[in-house]
Amino acid sequence: MRIEKNRQAVIGHSFGARAALLLAARDRNIRAIVSLDGGIGTATGNQFLKFDRHAKLPPVLHIYEELDPFMKPDFTFLKELRTASLATTPTTDMHHIHFTTYGFAAAAIQEVATVTKAGPHVRESVARTAQLVLTFLDEQTSK
Repeated sequence: MRIEKNRQAVIGHSFGARAALLLAARDRNIRAIVSLDGGIGTATGNQFLKFDRHAKLPPVLHIYEELDPFMKPDFTFLKELRTASLATTPTTDMHHIHFTTYGFAAAAIQEVATVTKAGPHVRESVARTAQLVLTFLDEQTSK
């Protein structure tokens, strides 16, 4: 597999969004950051993060849900970042777990949707989330 240096991006879910942010702050080849319901968009999720707040960052897309109280959105940290651009986009019918492969499973299999307490429109939300990520990555890495 060939890696194109000018098309690199990082994607992180939950705690992984912190790692994505830290990596992007160190590697200038990274052109975009995607946070999938990442802790960097919550008050508690970034309180222990040691981060150079002056680091220049590529554009950030933070997609989040508002169903799980432990992931209550708070964009204070995100708005303080020195990023080329910041987009925050809510989802519907998706819990924190649905930003993993369980989301795709819940979109395709009703029993998984029921067990994971997905909303009635989880299929559309998962598809919309995937399309947002693909569009964002294409826009940011093709420049």
